[in-house]
Amino acid sequence: MKILVIGASRGLGRQVVMAALEDGHIVTAFARHPERLDMHHPRLQLKAGNVLEAASLERVMRGQQAVICTLGLPTRQAMGPPFARRSYVLSTGTENIIKAMEHGKVRRLVCVTAIGTGDSVRQCTLATKLTLRYGLHWLFREKDRQETIIDHSDLDWTVVRPTALTNGRRGGHVISKDVRSGVLTHISRADVAAWIVRSIDQSTDYQKAVTLSYPPRLGDSLRWLRDYLSA
Repeated sequence: MKILVIGASRGLGRQVVMAALEDGHIVTAFARHPERLDMHHPRLQLKAGNVLEAASLERVMRGQQAVICTLGLPTRQAMGPPFARRSYVLSTGTENIIKAMEHGKVRRLVCVTAIGTGDSVRQCTLATKLTLRYGLHWLFREKDRQETIIDHSDLDWTVVRPTALTNGRRGGHVISKDVRSGVLTHISRADVAAWIVRSIDQSTDYQKAVTLSYPPRLGDSLRWLRDYLSA
């Protein structure tokens, strides 16, 4: 399958590119600075662009069969004013992505948001709600807008809501259900990426928001710290 990965230059986006290539897909990595991916593969194309520029999205969308969106915000922008100017990259970017998909007749969209977005806030403990919704209040306002825009589209979409992301290795036990999320409930980027790529052609996940996490266990705080610090 031909897959366009948006926000591909680092973090989860980079892991998605790696997982998609491992599974035999043809991947286009789209980012403002795709060279930061520092990856070469015969089935990989690097495309520079900005999700706020509709024309660049329409060009890169031609011939694609699925889109995976891993857009995020830098920490200062995620906290919102007065720490940084308000950013509408997630909401406006998602609107542009959907318009480009509709124009290019691309149906399948997987978009990564986070636990605590939309109705998943009920899955969070009080400490998690305070940390996420208030500490990163602008990020979650944007993610709420992002999910609303996706929900109102006619695409074959899946929203993925991971708990805290770490740099741990692939191979943990992933669950996708109404897990009760604490501050240190977590999952590795590698396992989220693998789940996303496996689900890309599964119609059972269409028009659904899925929470991804490892099962909460005693000692999660130590494991979270270990996985966060690991390479």
